[in-house]
Amino acid sequence: MTAEPIAEVVADIRKGRVEHPAHLGNLDKQLLGRAQRPQPVVDCTAIFKAQQERDTIALYEDHPAITPPWADSMLAFVDTFGNVIVLQVHRRDHDGSAFSTRDWFTENEVDWSDVRWIAETSVWVGGRSGDGKFMPTSGPCHMFRHAIRSDGFPEDINWLSLLDQRGRRTERKDAGDPNQGVWDASMITLGAALNFLNASNVEIAEPQRPRPERRRLARTGVTVQAIVVRPPGKRRAAQSEPRPIEAGETLFSPVRGHWARYGVEGREGLLFGKYAGKFWVPAFARGAGEAEPRDYVLKPGSAT
Repeated sequence: MTAEPIAEVVADIRKGRVEHPAHLGNLDKQLLGRAQRPQPVVDCTAIFKAQQERDTIALYEDHPAITPPWADSMLAFVDTFGNVIVLQVHRRDHDGSAFSTRDWFTENEVDWSDVRWIAETSVWVGGRSGDGKFMPTSGPCHMFRHAIRSDGFPEDINWLSLLDQRGRRTERKDAGDPNQGVWDASMITLGAALNFLNASNVEIAEPQRPRPERRRLARTGVTVQAIVVRPPGKRRAAQSEPRPIEAGETLFSPVRGHWARYGVEGREGLLFGKYAGKFWVPAFARGAGEAEPRDYVLKPGSAT
């Protein structure tokens, strides 16, 4: 039940019912204007929870394709404390002609000639606090910036901590922001969500919900969608050539969800002889027989 709190926070943003803790003046207005544009709202709570279970995450290598599919979008999730985090992602072209590196704080060597897009993500917070009390919707509280190459790989990841402990703007991550853990989780969820949205068999759709929930969501005026993984066709086992059980494998051994790439990145062959691209293969039990085509919605612990 995360769509409702996300919808309530997005409704606050659209109606301007927000606090601006950074007191950035015209920048507050500019970023609020972006967030108020018509744009998709995607519930990414399942992705947030999946990332929390991982021991280590490499921001660049684990999220190799992060081009935002829309000029503006909201990728939102509800964290373990009940906070609603809304990531407003704005994508623009980088023409490579007169980019000023004075506005880009980084320790990396950036090849700006290979950068095609700039993604600027403002962070908005609302929902409930850890003690269950309602929080006013606030933002922009933080900003992430991605310089993205033409192949979708992040050339540089850059973030601005708009607030330090005294409420003053700073351009450094290590300036003493007491909410750094929230921002780190947001950055990881953002990269993972964008990486999913760049897969060939992933799209967004409004999941089936109980009628009372649909009515409550309708009152907010916000449509909240989910990331859906659609298999491109049936998985067909070679019936005439049964595969022997491998060492250490049980008859119904679980196979973790994983990425598969066909006909791209120097790999030969096409999926089912005709599909090229990067595909997400959901977890399944090997040896359980031929799987029927299904639609997978990324929910913790279930697939529908």
